[in-house]
Amino acid sequence: MRVKILSFISLVFILLFTTAAPAAEINPGANAGDGNTINVNGKSFLLLYPSRPAGSDIYLALCDFSMITGCTYRTYPGSGAISLFKGARRLDLVIGSPGANINGRTATVSPAPAEVDGTIYIPFKFSASCLGYSISSGDGNSISLNYNCYIKISPGDPTDTIEDFLPRGADFVDAPQSGSSTDTLKPTKADLDGDGNVEYASFYKGVGNKYGLLLYNGTEGQYRRIWQKDEPFAPDFLGTDSFGGSKPFLLSGWDLGDPLGSFLEVYSLEEDGLDVLFTGLYHKIEIADLDADGCNELALWQKDQGDTYSVTILKWNGSRLIPMEICPGYYQKVLEYYSSQPAGASPARALYYRKAEAFLKSGNFDQAIKYSLDGMRLPQSYPSSQTFQGMRGLALVEINKCSDAFPLLQSALDSSPGPVWPELRLALARCYFEGGSPDRGLLELSRALSEGNDWPGFDRAYRMLGEKLQQYNR
Repeated sequence: MRVKILSFISLVFILLFTTAAPAAEINPGANAGDGNTINVNGKSFLLLYPSRPAGSDIYLALCDFSMITGCTYRTYPGSGAISLFKGARRLDLVIGSPGANINGRTATVSPAPAEVDGTIYIPFKFSASCLGYSISSGDGNSISLNYNCYIKISPGDPTDTIEDFLPRGADFVDAPQSGSSTDTLKPTKADLDGDGNVEYASFYKGVGNKYGLLLYNGTEGQYRRIWQKDEPFAPDFLGTDSFGGSKPFLLSGWDLGDPLGSFLEVYSLEEDGLDVLFTGLYHKIEIADLDADGCNELALWQKDQGDTYSVTILKWNGSRLIPMEICPGYYQKVLEYYSSQPAGASPARALYYRKAEAFLKSGNFDQAIKYSLDGMRLPQSYPSSQTFQGMRGLALVEINKCSDAFPLLQSALDSSPGPVWPELRLALARCYFEGGSPDRGLLELSRALSEGNDWPGFDRAYRMLGEKLQQYNR
């Protein structure tokens, strides 16, 4: 499997082998159409930042582009590099550079991405086409987008038994449903495409410790293969869930071994093929209604130091799985896990930090402050004192102590080397607004949104920026 973890190969290639170009000039007064809205497939999108003409293309703010296309993006402060992901496609760009990389293939982008006052702009049509969209323009600012980059499916002729689909010498195998070797799952089934008929998914093991996943439908004597893939990694998880959407998604996990853990892929079966909705690493996985809203969420536990974990809860927002900011009930469960640990199972500073994080995400901000302070007083090791200060600053903002939080947030953001931590910029923006400095608040919000859209709080920051721009008539 070509693991879709952040690979720096294409990023390094761009940074080393492209010639930097002057940043493209964006005229603040020139709009494409009315500049504040763009009509895509008959739906009007209100843009945070006006679109700008860019030759035969249109400049859109990166955050607005993601809302229209549903892509995921990340940036790498200090390098100017940008990575965008949609399904199985990846596009790498660099601010001010004509160099681009599309799924490992070099290309030239014109005009180049640009940054103005903390906001990153990218050429809309070029970027959308690289991510698998076909584009046609209508009148004014009306655009038609058609996503056509699905993983191809190839239903074949019916066969009597599903074993006919297996490679020679392969057999079906069970896979853990929740990371427990005692809890196995036979072939999982669900109506994945919403046509009223059930699809089945099964793992298999071939010769030479090779594995695979088979997706099929039909009944005995009339089975049809929909899609099949081979992997060099053992299966770890198989399941389906809709997460509150209109139809179930297929989830498959593959064991990469220590220290990485396992790799999760979430697929949606569409009429034209399979779409990859999410990929990520985990050591433990859980699917349940974690916030008592009637819809299931996805919890991924990724190992940190000792027996501590970074725990992310993902929720379906209608177009993609996004990380939740707060989930009191589930993070209380995380705290109970840490309380049950024997002494010395995890390095003390790492344990205090993860407890502070769990308290923050459970809404217990006073305890988050306490554990951040106590952890910072322990002998220096991982994580850094600036990281503890950032955690403490986040909690202080939540209890409206912005004057106390401000220097902590600044220190954490100014630390070098330090984490890329857009949540801190969102909190710092709130401090600036509270302190009567709206221009600085708007700048920090813009910087937070420019760092990526796969962090807890992105949707809140996006809404807040829209409200503040309107409030201050920017």
